[in-house]
Amino acid sequence: MLPINPVRNILAPIDFSDESLHSMNYAASIAATIKSRLLLCHISPIPVVISAAPSASDIAKPIVDDLTLNLEEITAGLLARFPGLKVDHVIASGMIRDNILEIVSSHNIDLIIMGTHGSGGWREVVFGTNTAALVKSSPVPVIAVPFSKKEFKFNKIAFATTVADYDLQTLFRLSELFKPYTPEIIVLHIEEKDDKQEVIKLRDDFAKHVKSGITYEKIGFTIIENKNIEKAINDYISDDNIDLLVVSARRQNVFERFTDKSLSQKLTFHSKIPLLVYQAENKTSYPLF
Repeated sequence: MLPINPVRNILAPIDFSDESLHSMNYAASIAATIKSRLLLCHISPIPVVISAAPSASDIAKPIVDDLTLNLEEITAGLLARFPGLKVDHVIASGMIRDNILEIVSSHNIDLIIMGTHGSGGWREVVFGTNTAALVKSSPVPVIAVPFSKKEFKFNKIAFATTVADYDLQTLFRLSELFKPYTPEIIVLHIEEKDDKQEVIKLRDDFAKHVKSGITYEKIGFTIIENKNIEKAINDYISDDNIDLLVVSARRQNVFERFTDKSLSQKLTFHSKIPLLVYQAENKTSYPLF
């Protein structure tokens, strides 16, 4: 199987806050490492009419000029830190989610990377109206980066999974994306039942498919028996120094439980490490097992 770069264009929405600039630097670091193009986008919540009509243009021009200047200064700073980085920017106004989805489509975006806001960490990102809708409706993967995550490293990545067929496709995409970092990828399965033999067979079957269909070798498998899935993942992330948690949006009893507001206080890891959410789907460009 030939190696591929499944992410050629990365979108980093920014609102010029410290949190969004932090996630932008995270995105730039990834883009520079995997040789991808970075597109910065600022979406103004107030109407900014960009039009050739003189009246509209005269009104919008000072605002657009200021935003463009800010983005150009930020771009210059990124190029100084990451020589050779391909970076562009776009300005829009209106509904954040709708504009981001439009930009994803029109600019062939493969990955969105954005920041969390405020001390609430993941509660603000996952439960915020715009971001919750974006994570669930985005046709491309989304990484949300907490402001507390200061180190941009990928030594250990945990992929929380049910070890289902579509998770093999997600694992393939994940390994290709982060292959330049040569991380250890741990396929993490939290088993809530007491049937250990069934779980071991499930793991062994999944591992067999991985070895036959995925060339990346640094993939391990961990099964944790615990009826409290949130605590099990939380403890594992803390004890094993995980740098990135990955879930599939199709994993209802993982993703939906992460985004259940009533569980937010239990998920103490949410403000410490980034979360990558994949939309699991069958695509002929990925191996089908």
